[in-house]
Amino acid sequence: MTWLLCSRLVMSYHAVVIMEFSRWRFLMIWSLAACLARKVALVSIQIKGKQQQIQKKAHYNLSSSRRMESNKWTYLLGRVGTAALNKFDPPL
Repeated sequence: MTWLLCSRLVMSYHAVVIMEFSRWRFLMIWSLAACLARKVALVSIQIKGKQQQIQKKAHYNLSSSRRMESNKWTYLLGRVGTAALNKFDPPL
């Protein structure tokens, strides 16, 4: 009878130890997964920020080249218009 009681106590102790170990292991895996998720989120935010910077720079360069192109045509049309006016109506 005592041996049976002792064996049950030992088995229940082992069950508690195994349960605590599996809970500890679960918490460690959970915290590791949370840490990895946080790192992935930070990296994706950094990548998204860099992509936005590149897009802004590309948009600025494109709009800058469009402005230059527009200014070039405006300048040329202005010169042609001035030359045409001067041809038909010379300045005094």
